[in-house]
Amino acid sequence: MMSWIKRNKMFTAFLAVFVLLAGSSFAAGTGDALGLATTWVKVQGWFADPAVTSIVGMLILIFSIFLFFQKMYISGIVSLVLLVIVVNITTVAASFSGAGIY
Repeated sequence: MMSWIKRNKMFTAFLAVFVLLAGSSFAAGTGDALGLATTWVKVQGWFADPAVTSIVGMLILIFSIFLFFQKMYISGIVSLVLLVIVVNITTVAASFSGAGIY
């Protein structure tokens, strides 16, 4: 198991972030005792400006193209998924702030 984690560091990091995001959305929907809903509202505020979303999206797109040229196809696909999340960050942050996740 440890050798698999050492070989697939990016996937392991992606999985850890995914688990943390899911856990924070679950905790935010249970009364916000941990203050996580306000954190997601802050993230939604940061990306409320379309210029910020466009700049971050372009950087992620360039990074994913670079990964495809390096023949790191799975990592490129993961970064494209991240790009879709960033482009729709206001919707994602609203759902993670506890607006309907129980």
